[in-house]
Amino acid sequence: MIYNMNVEVMKILRSITDLKLCATDYPDDWSQFPAAIYRTAHAPVQVDAYQVERQTQWTVTVELYTDSGSLTTITEKLRLAFGEIGFFGNTTQSNTADLRRAVCTFSATVDNDLKRVYHK
Repeated sequence: MIYNMNVEVMKILRSITDLKLCATDYPDDWSQFPAAIYRTAHAPVQVDAYQVERQTQWTVTVELYTDSGSLTTITEKLRLAFGEIGFFGNTTQSNTADLRRAVCTFSATVDNDLKRVYHK
């Protein structure tokens, strides 16, 4: 069975008390800032003879938004939190309209049997 990284991502986001909104969908009403909108993607790395996925490559993308101030503190907290579980990544500044935006991308390979994380 594939380890569900979505649960881990939400735990990390909720641990960052600066964030007022953590969600997988863009809000209808952009009134809670700073906000984090995330998505995950995964692909098999190792599949055994019984077609059981033993290792999975995960990519987590977190878009941070604020209507004022800097997102640097939050991006550093994210980088540290994902680093603690073995994920590494990068941050891109990508402001849009009247909002400040940072896009953080993290990735690693998860061993679904041993619950270990590997980074290439």
